Amino acid sequence: MKSSQSRVQIANVTQLAQHFDCSREQISRLEKQGVIERLPDGGFDLDASRVKYLRHLRERRPTGDHRKSFEQSRAAREKLKLMRESREVCYVHEFAEFVDAVGAAHFKHYGPVASRIGGTDLALRRRAEQELRTAQQGLSDEMKRLGSELAGGNKGGDIKDGAGDMDGAAP
Repeated sequence: MKSSQSRVQIANVTQLAQHFDCSREQISRLEKQGVIERLPDGGFDLDASRVKYLRHLRERRPTGDHRKSFEQSRAAREKLKLMRESREVCYVHEFAEFVDAVGAAHFKHYGPVASRIGGTDLALRRRAEQELRTAQQGLSDEMKRLGSELAGGNKGGDIKDGAGDMDGAAP
């Protein structure tokens, strides 16, 4: 309990914002919401404002079923974050970039094969080039099909439900 000799510390908006580690605009918002109150002289009681602000923050925390859902969601996000860091999972667009890089490497190394097979025989060389183009197109089509299948048919590669259902929690 406060003694009769304790003094009320008065703070202006800037000092209270520094004390709460927030902006002056946030202090104004808290005042408009009725969380904190100005004294008649226009200042703020530092101790009373701090107590009211802490109560306000505690009231905002999820409780009951909301808290359980919040905790499950947070656990799912943490699990997904750890899996991404360990490279167990990746976003669809990252996988698509990888597949494109593999395809580019494949085309780069098989491109000169036709000239090595055909040598100076132009007809054989053209036939080898045609077979390689057919194989490359087939590989490209198969990569696109697999990517689309992986993305659930969404050709944009933007999966709406994130990592999917993890232990019943939303991502």
